[in-house]
Amino acid sequence: MHLFKTRMLTLFRNKIVIFWSLIFPIVLSTFYSLAFSNLNTTTIFDTISIAVVDSEEMNQVLLGFLEEAKFDEEKNMFKVNLKSEKEAKDLLEDNKVVGVISTNQDSVTLMVNNSGLNQTIVKTFLDEYLQTTTAVMDIVVLSGSNPEDIINELYSNTSYIDDGSNEYSAINMLLIMYFSVIGMALIYGGFWGTDNILNLQANMSTKGIRVAVSPVNRIKIILIFTACAFLIHFGIISIVLLYMRFILGVEFGDKTLYILLVCVLGSLTGITFGSFVAISLKKASEGVKIMTTVLVGVVGGFLSGMMVVDMKYIIQTKAPILQYINPVGVITDSLHSLNYFGATSRFFTNIGILCVMIIAFTIGTYLFYRRDSYESI
Repeated sequence: MHLFKTRMLTLFRNKIVIFWSLIFPIVLSTFYSLAFSNLNTTTIFDTISIAVVDSEEMNQVLLGFLEEAKFDEEKNMFKVNLKSEKEAKDLLEDNKVVGVISTNQDSVTLMVNNSGLNQTIVKTFLDEYLQTTTAVMDIVVLSGSNPEDIINELYSNTSYIDDGSNEYSAINMLLIMYFSVIGMALIYGGFWGTDNILNLQANMSTKGIRVAVSPVNRIKIILIFTACAFLIHFGIISIVLLYMRFILGVEFGDKTLYILLVCVLGSLTGITFGSFVAISLKKASEGVKIMTTVLVGVVGGFLSGMMVVDMKYIIQTKAPILQYINPVGVITDSLHSLNYFGATSRFFTNIGILCVMIIAFTIGTYLFYRRDSYESI
């Protein structure tokens, strides 16, 4: 217990490791929020204000289409101002509308005073209406059908896709980035694992000398150091998750316990990985050991879609083996599959891979550490 308390106090004083584990993920996720908060916005157009000349010969069918047209379920495509010809032209001159539409039963006229995207949208809409109207009249002439029945058939939007489950979530490209940040923050638990080994090896630190000459069993020391690192790192990850959820407003879904399970196993994977790298690179300097952990986190984050969202798909289709040996990729894929498909076999496969990694790294660390011997301390 004394060794446990002493190690906890020592870890709390390691400000550099705390920065990489806590401050860096918070700063990076904040940057994503500021830079890409509108990434998943489906509607990028504003409602277009137009004027329609009110007259006895006005085409009521076209007027109805203009009023009912929508960019999506919540936003109308056009704001129709029904005005006299003079009032409509005055609105156009004052740039209060983008165009003036004059209609009768045989023709449609669009008047604009400049060019732009909104004017192009209005013109394209009218062109499509005229083309559809012409097609309807040709069909009526050839088949003798009722024009209203043909129009209703053309504009009916029948969906043949059945949404079989409400458990699946729509793909959120920004969420992929947040998951990658979490994955990288978890694998950066390797810093804590590296620090553990630096304080266990007599050739790396004075603390390692004291541990080497102590009578404490080596597997017991490794487990105590790993437990201390895990408690602090998991607490830091919890802070990062709370920051994303309540400050940045990131929606992780309602599977909180499963997300925490991923974070627990991800934290242990990162810590044991860092320990294994540090103990296996016996002759490497402290800087090389730390840089190896940083490199794995950055490259793993890149391959899991943190910098380029499409990279995750490329890896899955071109080099699928990488997604099973990349700790960051396994962690992020666990979160993705949980969010989109729920706790399915894919999620538990990733959980199993993380468990295998933890066991393998722990055994490897112990085997290397038990063979450590020194000619003189």
